[in-house]
Amino acid sequence: PNNLYRYAQEYNYTEISTKSLIDNIWANSYNCIANINTMLEYINKADPDIFSGNNMETYKGEALGLRAFIHLDLLRIFSSSPTSNRNAMAVPYVTVYDKAITPQKTVDETLDLIIRDLLDAMELLESDIITDHEIEYAQRRNRVVYFNYYAVVATLARAYLYKGDME
Repeated sequence: PNNLYRYAQEYNYTEISTKSLIDNIWANSYNCIANINTMLEYINKADPDIFSGNNMETYKGEALGLRAFIHLDLLRIFSSSPTSNRNAMAVPYVTVYDKAITPQKTVDETLDLIIRDLLDAMELLESDIITDHEIEYAQRRNRVVYFNYYAVVATLARAYLYKGDME
């Protein structure tokens, strides 16, 4: 049978179908990051009065968390691991929508940028923390499908583990 991933399963990265899959992962991931960066640029310029409640912080927190999440996956796929060479050049960590090429940093520096975005996202999404069991169901129902506080914490744990920071 025709298997789209056959050559990828065989680690044949020079096969055209595998190269296409890899190129799509790269392009689609950075396209998502570009959209996130555009959103962050405009949300920072927006009049805070157009948002109700803590929606501005929520949107910013979700965007920062997603940007870090995507960069972490790109780092894991396309860069050296911290255990093999933490000083190797890593994927570009893009934080602005711009035509200029973002310079690469080391794997360690890129992980630090990922962790910084996640810590900022965690702070912005503190309203997702459930402390009152009476509102627990409504809160979870409304925020469960978004990149909420708990998704950020899980991604932060992944980043620290990948970096080798077990504390």
